[in-house]
Amino acid sequence: MLIKVTGPAQVIGGRSYCVFSSDDGKAKVPFPATLSFITRSGATKTYDAGCDDSWRDMTDALWLTTPWTDISGEVGQMDKTTVKFSIPMDNAISLRTVDDNGWFGEVSASGEIHVQATWRNIN
Repeated sequence: MLIKVTGPAQVIGGRSYCVFSSDDGKAKVPFPATLSFITRSGATKTYDAGCDDSWRDMTDALWLTTPWTDISGEVGQMDKTTVKFSIPMDNAISLRTVDDNGWFGEVSASGEIHVQATWRNIN
């Protein structure tokens, strides 16, 4: 099970950040981002996401299994887990643009969270 975040990004000081831009494109502001989930052992695992299009392993996520019947009447199971994507809005790096200028106003960004999974039916 793999997960990644894509979107505008830039590496600053060796770390990838999600980049939010003003409507006119003049202000580009870095924001840190994380992905987190609960593992089977009950610990919280957190990855620095940074919108960098890099896959992270979440094979050890805690899954909730519930019975499920499909449209044909076949009985199976549905497996669910919760993943939290966070962008702290109070990080000091976000007070300045990627060009190290102060900024004021509104910035925005869009991106996607991708999940890649393989299920094996092994008895």
